[in-house]
Amino acid sequence: MKSSSIIIPIFGVVAAFGGVWPATAQQLTGQQVAKIAKQCTVRIESANSPGSGVIIGKKGDTYTVLTAAHVLKDRNEKYRVALPDGNSQTISNIKTFPGQVDLAVGEFTSAQNYSISKLAKDSSEVGEGATVYVSGFPTTATIDLAVFNFTEGKVTANSSKPLQDGYSLIYSNNTLPGHSGGPVWNDRGEVVAIHGKGDVDTKLSTSEINPNIRFKTGFNLGITVNTFTKSAAAVGVNGFTPAIVVARATPVDDLLVSGLAKLTNGKYAESIGDFDQAIQASPQRSAAYLYRGTARSLLTNSKALESITTRLETEDKAKKRFIAEYQLALSDFQRAYKLSPKSTWALEGAANTQNDLGNYAQAIRILDVAIATNPTDNAYALRATARSKTADFKGALADYTAAIRLVPSSAVYYGGRSGVYAEQKNYQAALADLNKAIQIAPKNLAYYMNRASVRSKVKQGAGAIQDYTQAIKLNQNPALRSILITARGTEYLNQDNYPAAAADFSAVLQTNSRDANALYFRASAYNYLQQYPKAIADLNAVIQVEPNFADAYFLRGVVYLDTKQPQLALSNLNQSFALIQADPSKKYILPRLYGNRSGAYYLLKNPTKALADANQAIELDAKSGRALYYRGLVKADRGNVAGALSDLEAAAAIFQEAKSVDRYRQTIAKIKQLRSR
Repeated sequence: MKSSSIIIPIFGVVAAFGGVWPATAQQLTGQQVAKIAKQCTVRIESANSPGSGVIIGKKGDTYTVLTAAHVLKDRNEKYRVALPDGNSQTISNIKTFPGQVDLAVGEFTSAQNYSISKLAKDSSEVGEGATVYVSGFPTTATIDLAVFNFTEGKVTANSSKPLQDGYSLIYSNNTLPGHSGGPVWNDRGEVVAIHGKGDVDTKLSTSEINPNIRFKTGFNLGITVNTFTKSAAAVGVNGFTPAIVVARATPVDDLLVSGLAKLTNGKYAESIGDFDQAIQASPQRSAAYLYRGTARSLLTNSKALESITTRLETEDKAKKRFIAEYQLALSDFQRAYKLSPKSTWALEGAANTQNDLGNYAQAIRILDVAIATNPTDNAYALRATARSKTADFKGALADYTAAIRLVPSSAVYYGGRSGVYAEQKNYQAALADLNKAIQIAPKNLAYYMNRASVRSKVKQGAGAIQDYTQAIKLNQNPALRSILITARGTEYLNQDNYPAAAADFSAVLQTNSRDANALYFRASAYNYLQQYPKAIADLNAVIQVEPNFADAYFLRGVVYLDTKQPQLALSNLNQSFALIQADPSKKYILPRLYGNRSGAYYLLKNPTKALADANQAIELDAKSGRALYYRGLVKADRGNVAGALSDLEAAAAIFQEAKSVDRYRQTIAKIKQLRSR
């Protein structure tokens, strides 16, 4: 990202800039650059968007800090700067740059002597393959703890045409949220850019449905010091002279920066067009294939997600529909790795795509190579995903723990590990990790969804409702609204709060009157509320929308049984039974189906079939209250009073535990009647 400018600091009286680093053309080691960076890099503290910055000047006791404008975007916020010696000062006189360039400067006052960074004379000299370092203070799990972070990487592209917001430099350093606004250093200890965006700061980070799947590509976008010096005087920052840079043709770099900017804004199809042109112009640029593979994968993921949320497709079905598009992404990652075998970003991209395709064994083999070469947090997390899909929960936990050890500030990794704990039914550990994830990322609705699910399993119903409600408040995606409200309505059903459940499902149906799940669940609520005509109407609508909905036929049979219409009950229960035989995944209905069908047969005066169904239900589920009740009635009719009382007393205990008041009272009345004989 080059502007037509050269950076020549005009310090005036050098003594006024105590701690200015001496000019040098000597190449420094990473440790030497880190030592310089640590004395000039600062943390910018705020309630909402902590970031980083670098000290670039001093006049008297007033220091100037350069950072990204989005770090200081809220003018109502009180920002402070945490300094290298542990002190902190208020930031004042904040100024942003013209033309929407994502740069800002601020000032703080201190009598202490702090080092001033040296800016590169011409950032356009930093080209593809050059070593660069990013320093800053990434967000941590403990908000009050600011940990200096220094990462090494390579320049991928340096465009001669900065974007509207000033971005023009791409580099491969592994950055984190909180690095924004921090300096990018060359190997001479000079600042060449301000870090602005990384893949963790963009729409690539996580899905709203599954936040534990993350696509990191290692790209970063920065604003060069040439762009800074070009407009510094316009915002009242003096002492920096714009450079005169000889124009150079860099069409591939321009295309890569343009494409990556579109990629970070979710314009995947448009970005693919730029990467296509870059590959045409320079077919040996590894980064072009890496970024096109990323764009293709994300575009395919977005299509699959839309099909899941709007068509109620399963994840597996969605993957099968888009397998050819995933394969295109995979071929790009393979090409990128062939051109740059020392970089593991392409390996991680390929492994991520294999996960998308459901090829988990292949993903694990790729990641074994990546981790042996460069054990990054992303590689461990991707392998954890693959291992959990193959039921290697021990290995998945080890990988997530390794990722957390490398990046303890990642909500994604805590969220992913919580899912593995939940698979193992270690719900307390899952809750602890979800609490941590929410502490780090309090505005991510998916963590509230997941915690609500776990809380429901451990009978923390009130907490589950609170979490679903918070997720609904945070929702910005209309396609997710029905999913969130349906989840909360289902939890209300679990808590026997049938009016609230009916209200939630009614809200969903206002948006889509043919939502079969919402209709079915509202019918369940109406059934418990004994609003039988409404329940039947909803179940009729369900079956019209989905004629093979086995649960709907079963529930309609139950409602007809409760309203003493045994022939209709039997017809619907038999239809449900036939659908279950065709779909073994529905076998969970069978114990209740046999129990209710025994009631239909009993009311139709067919005690032999009633007894057979009751016995079948009890064999499948010893706590089948309805089966015990009707078996007790058959035994009573046949004169086996002792056997009848035994079954009825067991049924009464089950109904009482289930808070089925009417059935409990009905059973107790029958017991009293038998005892009075």
